Amino acid sequence: GTTPQFAGPGNAVFESVSLNGSTIAQGDLGSAVLPVGAPVATWRIGSAVEVKWALRFNHGGGYQYRLCPVEQLSEDCFQAHPMRFVRNSQALEWKNGTRRNVPDQQYVDEGVIPVGFDWMRNPIPVISGQHPGCEDGRNVSAVDSRGIPCRQFEPPCPEDHGWGVTPGSSDATDVMGPCSNNWVDGVIVDQVLVPDGLPPGAYVLGFRWDCEQTSQVWSSCSDIRLVADDDE
Repeated sequence: GTTPQFAGPGNAVFESVSLNGSTIAQGDLGSAVLPVGAPVATWRIGSAVEVKWALRFNHGGGYQYRLCPVEQLSEDCFQAHPMRFVRNSQALEWKNGTRRNVPDQQYVDEGVIPVGFDWMRNPIPVISGQHPGCEDGRNVSAVDSRGIPCRQFEPPCPEDHGWGVTPGSSDATDVMGPCSNNWVDGVIVDQVLVPDGLPPGAYVLGFRWDCEQTSQVWSSCSDIRLVADDDE
């Protein structure tokens, strides 16, 4: 089913669900079992476009956006069409519309797949709320029982002076600060470049988040239409 009590921008699916009279199981290919949707955006080839994502449970790590024609969906296809980040464009956008650039943006383009293409660090630092020693969110310099700092790195907003239980949660280890850990107050914004040389048509935008704190990969996708400069 889904876990609406932990819902951020969407629900997490952990077992079989029913959709439009069909049963969809964890692990099923979305391209095989989900209905085709109309493109949610039209992008010009070679342009810079804005993308956003949000998290519910933070696992650190980094992420990348990729494109693939709808007829060829596979991980190899997505890896063949990565989107470069526009440098210094990463920002946080709060639910009230406030937006601030992330001050210490970390791009990684060495030792990555695809070779030479940026991955972006998740700018929201993890807090080890489940480890003894990190219960008091007012002590931002505390270390946990393993001797590791409770907070992974300095948060990207200056007003983050500690943490408390995430709103709506009854789990004392489910904590967040104004822009740290399980941050549910906004989205992470980037600008990415639509690769030159792609033919116009229907594509899927793939978002891939490779976690650092867990051996997990999270992904999502959107229907996109690419057009050339001379298309109407």
